[in-house]
Amino acid sequence: MRTFSSRGNQPSSLENGDITNIVLALRTLGSFDFEGHSLTQFVRHCADNFLSSEHTEIRKEAAWTCSRLLQPSINLRSTSSPSTGSTNTQVVADVLSKLLVVAITDSAQAENLSALFVALNDEQFDIRELAMCIIGRLSNLNPAYVMPSLRKTLIQIMTELEHSGVGRNKEQSAKMLCNLVSNAPRLIRPYMDPILKALIPKLKEADPNPGVIINVLKAIGEQSQVSGVEMRKWMDELLPILIDMLQDSSSLSKRENALWTLCELTIRALGLLGALDPYKHKINQGKKDSMTDTAAALSTSETKTSQEASEMLVTLGSPNLEDFYPQ
Repeated sequence: MRTFSSRGNQPSSLENGDITNIVLALRTLGSFDFEGHSLTQFVRHCADNFLSSEHTEIRKEAAWTCSRLLQPSINLRSTSSPSTGSTNTQVVADVLSKLLVVAITDSAQAENLSALFVALNDEQFDIRELAMCIIGRLSNLNPAYVMPSLRKTLIQIMTELEHSGVGRNKEQSAKMLCNLVSNAPRLIRPYMDPILKALIPKLKEADPNPGVIINVLKAIGEQSQVSGVEMRKWMDELLPILIDMLQDSSSLSKRENALWTLCELTIRALGLLGALDPYKHKINQGKKDSMTDTAAALSTSETKTSQEASEMLVTLGSPNLEDFYPQ
């Protein structure tokens, strides 16, 4: 008697002949033209029984067959036909969800990841950039395989950024580092200090290629999102540089990215409420009596409950501007 696998309802001890027959049956099914008829329930059966197979060949063919058989239902949805029911919609959503799960988990397999790491050395930078983004997003699914190789890639990128004498190479390295930080935060978080030690000096250099500065600013902004309050120890060094760039009228793009980086740094490191209320600051220093001012405010509020909020703010005004904004 055959035992059943936990990955679906098919037998776990399939022989090579059985696998071949199942693959052939799925391929034949997917090649039929059903003349636009909806086969949603049958597609669900295929998805439930074969998309979770432990055999790669069956999963691959099942994914192709389900995609092919779903086309009439998807086309029916796109025409907003009144005959499209909620059951049909739910089946399509369930099958698409299973297809996405298979696509993501299979992409994180070692053989597929190795092909992506090869793409990191492609001669086209756009391909290298996309490969970096995909590998970063897959790093959480197979960290044991991805993390060691990504650490080597991180070292290569930082070395290229620090020591390359070619502006285009430094620009591409900064962009790759930015993509790595944003897509693989789990890897990047422990390496905040060496990354910033490589990035910050580039902000101080008078590089003729503005793309280097712009991508370094983006990378620092992404690092702020990942590291959060840990960025506080770099504030004293970064703030003067960013403020100086905001006053640079030679490049609008540089000012825009400096402003974005400054906002990210401030929000992540200090928090949305990091600024100190100047009125409370005066109370803390003993220059204001908090109990007296609070009682006065409550008394005024109680006598003006029928007025509009704007009128209350006008009539409340016993403190002057100097109370709230000390020099």
